[in-house]
Amino acid sequence: MARKKTPKQPKAPAGPKFEYAPEAVLKLAARLIDEYHSRLSEANISYIMRNGTWKKKGDTVDADVSVVSGANRFETNKHFRITINAEVWLNADDKTKAYILDRQLSRCSKEETTNGDVKWSTRDYFVKEFPSLIERHGLVTEELRQLDQVMKHTAGGN
Repeated sequence: MARKKTPKQPKAPAGPKFEYAPEAVLKLAARLIDEYHSRLSEANISYIMRNGTWKKKGDTVDADVSVVSGANRFETNKHFRITINAEVWLNADDKTKAYILDRQLSRCSKEETTNGDVKWSTRDYFVKEFPSLIERHGLVTEELRQLDQVMKHTAGGN
């Protein structure tokens, strides 16, 4: 008599899971846009949390921003999507959360074309940071503290 095989449980889908960002993220973003990013007052921005490991080139990614275009723009009416690493966010203090979000909003750009249309795009980091962010938030990451030490050492050697 042949043995019946026990059906296998379906595997959970591979890859990260996403969810909408909590209300606190939206409120913080609105405050930052009002205070520092008025060019984004007309932008429709989606804020989502990414659960699970998120690394690029071996380094943990705290957040990223992308332009929503084509069919996705048509379906969602969004101009940008800011994705936040949920684990990093949950473990961050308020100052670091503001920095993470402000950093991504700083990358969002608005340009008017010659015919008056608005073109939304992202811009690269200025030495991976914007000076205005450091003025507002200080040296909140290890990378910034290391950069500060290198700059002090370099300035002292001249």
